[in-house]
Amino acid sequence: MYKTLIVDDEILDLEGMRTFIPWTELGLEVVDAVNNGFEAMNALDREAIDVLVTDVHMPSMSGLELVKRAKELYGDIKVIFVSGYQDFNYVKQAISLNAYSYVLKPMDDSELIDALRKIVLELDGERQREKTEQAYRMIAKNEYLLQLLEGGATNETSNILLEHYGLKNVNWPARAATIEIDDLSWKLDPLPEHLKQEWFNRFYESALPMFEAEGIHHVCRTSKQRIFLLIESGMQD
Repeated sequence: MYKTLIVDDEILDLEGMRTFIPWTELGLEVVDAVNNGFEAMNALDREAIDVLVTDVHMPSMSGLELVKRAKELYGDIKVIFVSGYQDFNYVKQAISLNAYSYVLKPMDDSELIDALRKIVLELDGERQREKTEQAYRMIAKNEYLLQLLEGGATNETSNILLEHYGLKNVNWPARAATIEIDDLSWKLDPLPEHLKQEWFNRFYESALPMFEAEGIHHVCRTSKQRIFLLIESGMQD
């Protein structure tokens, strides 16, 4: 669910958007619905917002000013402006702020829903790309660490680990530890190889967040059932 903030100084319009737009169905969660820019800024300070739907013309702080401030906090926030004003100057400023859409009042719900649906598709794509890039980074880091452990690391490999994967920030001296899954039971009662591999993969993927929570940031899978850990100096035993 992507977190959404709605802002409109017209209470009826605000409640109408909150009530009649199928947010959950679209994959969106309305974390707050407020009627001025200052309350909106408080909401933005409290929580990371993915989608901002805001009126343009509001007293004290306009929607345009709100979006400028929101983008300082979250540069990639998706914005939809709603407004009863057809003044081209407002539209031009909205375009300059990379607004995703500009919906005129009286608002057609389907127009807003279509814009939100497109935003969700774009956010899904961005999230998938991030996951893919993260997966590639983890695979590359594992290979570089494996080269280091096996004594085959070049100066280039070492520099990459230091500069791009955080080893220069390690609190040295560090200790090395290995976790290995005991497979005796499988040797006595063999499982198909693909099931064993699936189990090992699930174990590794579930263990990574636990290591991270304990402050262990550098992990290398040296075989299908063996994991190497770099434990920094100063960590509790």
